[in-house]
Amino acid sequence: MDSGLPDRLGLLDLSMPDPKSVEWTALPEGTAVCNVAILPAGELSCTRSLILRSAEPDAKLRMPDAAFVIEHEPSGERLVFDLGCKCPVSDYPPAVKQGLANWDPQVDATVVDKLKQRGVDPASVKRVILSHKHWDHVGNFDAFPESTQLIVGPGTKAAALPGYPANENATVLETDMPEGRTRELSRESDAWVDVGAARGHDLFGDKSLYLLDMPGHTDGHIAALVRIAPDSWVVLGGDTGHHRALWSPTYPEAWRSPVGVFANKSEGRLGCMHDDLKLAYQSMAKAARFDLEPNVVVLMAHESFLEGGAPEFPDHLTDVAALKATIRKREAAGDAQ
Repeated sequence: MDSGLPDRLGLLDLSMPDPKSVEWTALPEGTAVCNVAILPAGELSCTRSLILRSAEPDAKLRMPDAAFVIEHEPSGERLVFDLGCKCPVSDYPPAVKQGLANWDPQVDATVVDKLKQRGVDPASVKRVILSHKHWDHVGNFDAFPESTQLIVGPGTKAAALPGYPANENATVLETDMPEGRTRELSRESDAWVDVGAARGHDLFGDKSLYLLDMPGHTDGHIAALVRIAPDSWVVLGGDTGHHRALWSPTYPEAWRSPVGVFANKSEGRLGCMHDDLKLAYQSMAKAARFDLEPNVVVLMAHESFLEGGAPEFPDHLTDVAALKATIRKREAAGDAQ
């Protein structure tokens, strides 16, 4: 791009490391498993070049916005990973509303309402996990009962709070991360282990669900590594990578792209969708390294390559090989471009 603005952060010189260079720790053996299901939460549409640098300037990109329902089989606990957009979108704070036209969010119900429509009592959701603080993931946490707790990644509170209206420039509401119901993971006081390509916190202590430290998009960005069968895993990647052209190790070479860069006129420099692009690329490489494993499938929040090709809640994901085959076929055909 030629905006005339300086690339003070060196964004144009950065790239994703080779996934094969990422250090790998064997995934642990275990029998405790979780059920994982896709819960469509809406969709977005944006200028394609915001996401993919190689895109035509005026081309559009439609992206689904997904939540995931997780059920821990040993305890019966139900969790939700990410909440999609708010419904109605008029509930956002002013700092978010002013930019919504650039994303055209389409959402017809809260995640809580979608659960109710499928016969699920929201009170059965004991914990909600947010991959990060952005508006298309925080949804309507205040629609859950007081008994539901929230988990966010390290550094999220400092980056997001205080919320609106206490801070008129905040991009989250005070009710999005309420005091007393929000647990922030700590890189210091919580236990983290090397698992696969990342550092993970064993949420249940039985090796069935690890919360992965995957910073870069935001400081507090986390993903989830979930065992769905004794030797099958799903990585819920949040916004580690917004499109498979950015990170997928099997994406056709001719269609791959670095992260989109745009003119940040308010700061007089080039900017991108990630708070720290170098860290974001490192996290993308970790996601790609997970995806190289035949028994692991990586699903991002805006995973257009699986739409219509996978079961949705209340049906859960069971066949990793079939999911990977569907994605690979669509990558090769140029679907969801």
